[in-house]
Amino acid sequence: MRIDRWATAFITSSQDVDAEFAVLKTIVPVVRLVNGYMAGTVAAFLVEKKIHAALKKADIQGGEIACRIVVLLVRKGLFKYASALVERIEAEIDRKNGVIRVNAETALPLDEAEQKKLLSAVMRKTGAKTARFTSVVRPELLGGCRLVFGNTVVDASLSALLRDMEKQLSSGYDSP
Repeated sequence: MRIDRWATAFITSSQDVDAEFAVLKTIVPVVRLVNGYMAGTVAAFLVEKKIHAALKKADIQGGEIACRIVVLLVRKGLFKYASALVERIEAEIDRKNGVIRVNAETALPLDEAEQKKLLSAVMRKTGAKTARFTSVVRPELLGGCRLVFGNTVVDASLSALLRDMEKQLSSGYDSP
């Protein structure tokens, strides 16, 4: 996939990946506001000038790789993929740094103690050094939670348990 190649190119060509990535995360929303989804050489030229001016005004050093990739996306009419690219680069940086992403979907909001308990369980199971946690409230789960980390989904929601029970009851009983 093209986004994977761009993410790899960004990471391998950056001497300070974290700094370049911070710049990229900063300039993508700004370019979206300024440029929308215009494309072509002229649009890329204008975007490049605005990015350099914004970086200079904010006194941000570096950012050359981030600037080049955004300009390239604009020039080729592919800026609509910028958010996906940022997510892919962040996931790759996390993977290299041993950070696991944990997404918890719950019927009710989690308090801090519950979040810590879930995080420590996932970190123990995966051996991750650190974790990045996000939580989304989904009332349709009825209770419990659904955890997504790496390629693993643990669905311990009440709605999943009820679905499983319904399948077992409907397939397990034959009338005599």
